[in-house]
Amino acid sequence: MYRGAFLVVAACGFRGPGLAGDGGRPDDGTAAVDAQPTIDAAPDAPPCTQHPSATPTAGGAVGGGGGSQQPAIACAGNGIPVGLAIDVTQAPLGNHNNQTGVVAIHVRCGTLVGTTTFLGELLTSPGGTTTNCMPYFAPVQSAEMLCPPGAAIVAIDGNELDVSLYNSVVVSCSDGTKLPFPTTGAYTNLPQHAACAAGTAVVAFDVRAGCGQDQLALECAALTCQ
Repeated sequence: MYRGAFLVVAACGFRGPGLAGDGGRPDDGTAAVDAQPTIDAAPDAPPCTQHPSATPTAGGAVGGGGGSQQPAIACAGNGIPVGLAIDVTQAPLGNHNNQTGVVAIHVRCGTLVGTTTFLGELLTSPGGTTTNCMPYFAPVQSAEMLCPPGAAIVAIDGNELDVSLYNSVVVSCSDGTKLPFPTTGAYTNLPQHAACAAGTAVVAFDVRAGCGQDQLALECAALTCQ
């Protein structure tokens, strides 16, 4: 703020009426009045951390009702999911509409502080939890895709193979960015859209799995700046 004041004075060549070049005494002999000091504005508050509320709500799901319930994918502390990597079968599954399907997901956690994301742990929810799963392995893993700094996951689009499993994944972030996963295919026979309500974001995932990942469900909550 001092700098701005000095720049204005220098640019205008401001001296004030009646000032002589004698150290600032007025020509009429009266005492010079010292300039009042400039007071800096209060410093900006530090960026706050986004805290997920303690009462998440369901935000829909992609996939179907096959497999069995698996442990939820939930980040520690104030972390929330901010990115994914996805494993998918190498070959189409003859018993599931002859399409490739998701086998496992890897969820990157992150803490949102202002417009910055501090990345945390990578959590994996695998398939292959039953016998006779050889057609599902070894899967192809996508590149890890992350929402931009300061943004959270708010929706996932996918396609259900038949009555279970999913593929053709696109993640939507809170800033409007979309993250497609080309390795998961581009099938459109049973498109699905799972989304959090306005003003909320994904804070955890519920998973059903058998040989592959049968269903991915969103848990959503408001984020509070603290």
